[in-house]
Amino acid sequence: MYKKTIAALIGAALLHTTANAATISASPDAVPTKHKESTLAVGLGFGSTSSAYAQYDDESTAIPLIFFNSKNFYFEGVEGGYKVIENRQSRLSVFVSMGAEEFDAGNSDIDGLKDRDRSVMAGVRYRYMAKWGIVDAKVAGDISEESEGTIARVSYGYPFHISEKFTILPRGFVKWMSSDYADYYYGVSPDESGLSSYAPGSSMKYGAELIATYQINNKWKVLGGGRVSMLDSDLEDSPMMDDDMESLIFAGVTYKFW
Repeated sequence: MYKKTIAALIGAALLHTTANAATISASPDAVPTKHKESTLAVGLGFGSTSSAYAQYDDESTAIPLIFFNSKNFYFEGVEGGYKVIENRQSRLSVFVSMGAEEFDAGNSDIDGLKDRDRSVMAGVRYRYMAKWGIVDAKVAGDISEESEGTIARVSYGYPFHISEKFTILPRGFVKWMSSDYADYYYGVSPDESGLSSYAPGSSMKYGAELIATYQINNKWKVLGGGRVSMLDSDLEDSPMMDDDMESLIFAGVTYKFW
């Protein structure tokens, strides 16, 4: 249950933080908090993931949502950070977050495989917003000695303001994983039985997200969306995998206390 909750929280953070930039901002407000007090929004959501792992049970769970934003600090789902620079167009931050990948051997029908726990990642993130769209980039490395790897992720999205209250954000992304990171989550070590050993090396994921928010009033917000990730051929060739696609859907509601 704990791992399912973490998985859904990552999806919730992805949707909430992206869907809030410029009404859709990385904080619960559209305007950076440099010249105002902190904000706090909490709520409840439901997330469902579909894995590309072979003979692996899909996961669905309800999860609590907590999003805090202040002049210098923020907390969004499973990511907390310090804002080095923030203005109306950009934000540079250093952060600590839970990694997006894991493998729970208890959810797999393949015997002999070991758990791959989520890495605790620390890194640098930069977001830039302009009339032509939103660019979000991050680089992070494992500080928990799980994967001992590194990831880099870049995304671009353009928000469509259907009305004053309803916004849709389609977004594309590319994620690079170092060989240590990819081998840990998608490789098979020689001491694991049941499958032949395999090491994919440094690899890529790429995909698309669709995020929607509806501002009911100045306190209540409904959000939802989904993500589809495609695996490159090195990941797909792993004997742990039976698909080249992963997916996530999420819906939730938040209440802004201040």
